[in-house]
Formats: sequence, structure tokens, C-alpha cells
Amino acid sequence: MLGLVLLGIIVVSIGTNIFSGITRSLVSKRWPRTTAQILVSAVYRDGTDVSARWAPEVVYRYKIGTETFTSRRIRFLMPPMYQPEEASGIAESYSLGSIVQVAYNPAIPSESVLEPGLPSGALKHILLVLFLVAVTGYIYYEIRHPERRILLRSIPDDAS
Repeated sequence: MLGLVLLGIIVVSIGTNIFSGITRSLVSKRWPRTTAQILVSAVYRDGTDVSARWAPEVVYRYKIGTETFTSRRIRFLMPPMYQPEEASGIAESYSLGSIVQVAYNPAIPSESVLEPGLPSGALKHILLVLFLVAVTGYIYYEIRHPERRILLRSIPDDAS
């Protein structure tokens, strides 16, 4: 039962994180836009030799009213990239010194994103959460109804 509780905590944690990312992605589509200047556009390596990950690093500066902000967020739900070419492709689309459009949160102007809206891989995040919830629910049901486990029951011999 402890394992099921831990699995439930993991599923809730992952689900909350993904749901938050999807919500923020959808809301960011309606945020106002302003111009920003790209200050850094590079790719960095993270992880060990065995599990290296690559990530684009894009730093940009924008101004709202009299305040100037700096941010790094390209998009919400940015997946890990295991090939440097993937990260380079994103970084190259934001060349150093270029002027780009950025969406910012009007309630918290320091929160911004270069690519507002749902990313193309968002459906797989939703399906992952639904799958984990279904598996957790199935395991819970099986634990609560042990009489259903016909395959695990011993079959008596009919040698009479």
C-alpha cells in the first residue's frame, strides 16, 4: 500500500507540473506583446557523459513602461533535448542582437515567453498524465478487490 501512495504522490506531482505548464502555455497566447533584443543565443550541455542533455540558452531584454526586464524563457513545457542539433536549431532562430516579439504577463511583467501558446509536443504530456492516472487507478482497484485476481489463485487438482 505504501508503494501505491508513493506512486500516487508521483502522479499528482507530475500531473500538477504538466497541468501548470499547459495552463500557462494557453494563457500566454493572450498576453500582450512587446519587442525584445536578444543578448545571448547559445547551446549548453548538461548532464554526464552517459546522459548528456542539450539546451538552447536565449537571453533577451525587453522594456515595459519605464522598467527593463531580462528573461530566458523560450517556451513553456520545453522538453529535454538529447541531440545538440535540436538545441542549435532553436538557438539559431534567435540570433544575437536581433529584435524579436515577446509575450509578457501583464500581472507580472517579469514573466515572459518568446514562443507563447502550446508547443507541438503538448499532447504527449497530456497522454502521459492520463496514462499514469489510469495505471494508478487500476492498481488501486486491484488492491481493493483482491477477489478479482483469478490468475493468482491456486488451482486445486481434480485428481479424485
